[in-house]
Amino acid sequence: MYPESTTGSPARLSLRQTGSPGMIYSTRYGSPKRQLQFYRNLGKSGLRVSCLGLGTWVTFGGQITDEMAEQLMTLAYDNGINLFDTAEVYAAGKAEVVLGNIIKKKGWRRSSLVITTKVFWGGKAETERGLSRKHIIEGLKASLERLQLEYVDVVFANRPDPNTPMEETVRAMTHVINQGMAMYWGTSRWSSMEIMEAYSVARQFNLIPPICEQAEYHMFQREKVEVQLPELFHKIGVGAMTWSPLACGIVSGKYDSGIPPYSRASLKGYQWLKDKILSEEGRRQQAKLKELQAIAERLGCTLPQLAIGNRAGDCSPRRTSGGLEHLGHPLPRPAVAPGLPHSWGGDGQGSLSTWAISPLGIVGARVPPALLSPWLARHPQPPDREAGTL
Repeated sequence: MYPESTTGSPARLSLRQTGSPGMIYSTRYGSPKRQLQFYRNLGKSGLRVSCLGLGTWVTFGGQITDEMAEQLMTLAYDNGINLFDTAEVYAAGKAEVVLGNIIKKKGWRRSSLVITTKVFWGGKAETERGLSRKHIIEGLKASLERLQLEYVDVVFANRPDPNTPMEETVRAMTHVINQGMAMYWGTSRWSSMEIMEAYSVARQFNLIPPICEQAEYHMFQREKVEVQLPELFHKIGVGAMTWSPLACGIVSGKYDSGIPPYSRASLKGYQWLKDKILSEEGRRQQAKLKELQAIAERLGCTLPQLAIGNRAGDCSPRRTSGGLEHLGHPLPRPAVAPGLPHSWGGDGQGSLSTWAISPLGIVGARVPPALLSPWLARHPQPPDREAGTL
């Protein structure tokens, strides 16, 4: 797992029920050119979220200017993306401030947005961290003030807290929901056992259980989402919101010749990422990516498209948050997935073994925000929000 406590936490997206992915198609004006958009239920809740989401880790309030953040968020919103994720710890709260300022400035209908945030690391004081009733309530209140919102759609417990009884955490999450501060709650980087314990406590005391888990998921980190979470989904309906689909940029291929300037691995506080890339395992991953690049070329897409678009027919939202260096890569299209075989890089080719996901699908993942620009600009009109297509 990548450390979250130093600069912010990664985040995010959700598993859906089995079967064909749900789609919404705007036909208000009978135009066949209206853009087809995919939406998913977050876990087994009724909350509908877009197939891609925009995350704010590293970027908002830090790596990019507020003006660029507004451009990226506007581009995403105008093209049907309704899921925007942040956390109290991102840029020490500045990410929430930037996100809130943009929402207020643009005047978007609050009902058309799905805003998620996370609590755990709120400050330096002992009482400003963790999942105690005190910090969950106070931390979420502070987040809402920075976001300038009355509520968030989902509040996540940003990691498990061994120092707080599970019942206290579940009761606190139920409280903030009952008070109208959040609509749902979820977990992030929790084990299957911890999630099941939270669910059991909720059922025992008639409280509200979590609806999804935020998990890291990419080509080189697959076990939790592909093996552990599907079982939880079928048993208790907990979905999965994924983060880092490009493995902090590793899957983009930009590190194949070292650490480029202004990349995430070159930033202060990211020595752990640099060490990971330059390690023996990192070199093996780069070798695999070079072989996968050939597969991407045969399919007529980029490596990031292949990484994010694979099995897109089964997947739902993937959060995006990354560097502007991906500006030249189009957003993964739904059309990429149907062209992918269920096993497209067998071990015989030296690349990854079957890179397939359960039909449950994922609701969120981080893709660099800048992947949005070129592709979205060339596509038909987005769903008509005034017509209620979201």
